[in-house]
Amino acid sequence: MAVGDLRDLVGSLSSFSGLRWRADAVHLVRSHLGSSVRYEPLEAYPLAP
Repeated sequence: MAVGDLRDLVGSLSSFSGLRWRADAVHLVRSHLGSSVRYEPLEAYPLAP
């Protein structure tokens, strides 16, 4: 498999079925990198039902 060619990996996951979950919003966050990584919530966008 060539570097960057993910077709075999994707194919091996074709039968995977994870747990179902429901998303009610999309959150925009800012990453603060450094010795103490933290994430700052900026906005939340509700999803339509």
